[in-house]
Amino acid sequence: MYGMEKTTWKEALGWILVFIVCLVVGSGVMFAFQGTDFFLYRYFAPKQEAVRRQTFIQSQAFNESVAKDLEDMKRDYAKADTDGKEAIRTMVQRRTSDYDTTQLPADLRSFVEKMRGGY
Repeated sequence: MYGMEKTTWKEALGWILVFIVCLVVGSGVMFAFQGTDFFLYRYFAPKQEAVRRQTFIQSQAFNESVAKDLEDMKRDYAKADTDGKEAIRTMVQRRTSDYDTTQLPADLRSFVEKMRGGY
């Protein structure tokens, strides 16, 4: 009828097998391109993030934020009791442990040095 041939089960299974093989090969090719992106990302991402972090640390917004936090801590230190002063000293030491204090105004720089010295 209409010139169509009758398909056998063996032919149908053969076409299904060809389809599955094409899917597997296509997935392998996609992984070859996308998977290598992941491996390249895994290598370059830490380096890129380090540069981003360094840029952020050198930004004006970061430095202004640190200065504002330290001004608040300095004000709180003047009002605090002995235990409070020790807690603020610890907070200042942690906040400025890896910070370049030359970015700070002179009064905050001397406050930080006083907190680092422990007296």
